[in-house]
Amino acid sequence: MNTRTTDITTKRLLLRPFRDADEDAIIANLNDKRITATTSHIPYPYTRNDARAWLDLCRSRLDGAEHDNYAIDLEGELIGSVGLDYNREHRRAEVGYWISVGHWNRGIATEALRAAIDRAFGRDDCDRVFAHHYVGNEASGRVMEKIGMRREGVLRAHMRKDGDAKDCVCYGLLKQEWLALLG
Repeated sequence: MNTRTTDITTKRLLLRPFRDADEDAIIANLNDKRITATTSHIPYPYTRNDARAWLDLCRSRLDGAEHDNYAIDLEGELIGSVGLDYNREHRRAEVGYWISVGHWNRGIATEALRAAIDRAFGRDDCDRVFAHHYVGNEASGRVMEKIGMRREGVLRAHMRKDGDAKDCVCYGLLKQEWLALLG
C-alpha cells in the first residue's frame, strides 16, 4: 500500500508530518533525560545534527508505505512524536511515541496513540500493532492499556540503553480487537 502520510486530526491534536521548522522544538524537547531515558533510539544529549538526521529520515519516509512518522502538534506547538513501522509481509506495525515532559499526564499520549493505531488498522495490510516499554516506565504501559493493547510478556535484556541491558514489556493489539472496541 503506497499512501502518502497525511494529517490526522483528533479532538485536541494535529498529527502531521515533521517539517524543518520543527528542528528547535525537537532539540528542546529531547534534551530532557526524562524522555530519552524511556526511549531506545533517542540519544542524550540531543544535538542539532541528531535533529537534522531525524528530519531527513522523516522526509525520506513520507510515502507512508513502510513508515508513518507524525509530529504531535497541540495548538501550533510540537509536543511529541508518534510513529509506525510497518512490516507488510507479516501484516503488523510497531508503534512508538514520546511526549514532552510538560504535557505528561494530560491524556495526550493516549489520544495520539489511539489516532495512530486507528490509521494503521485503516490500512488493508495491517492486522496487528505492537509496542514495548522499558521496565520502570509503567506510565507508558498504562497508555497502551487505555487504548486496548494487551500485555503479552517481558523480553529480558532485550535492548541496550546507555550501555545497560533493559528488559522490555511487550503489548499487542489485533485488528479484530480494535474493531470490537470501536463497537
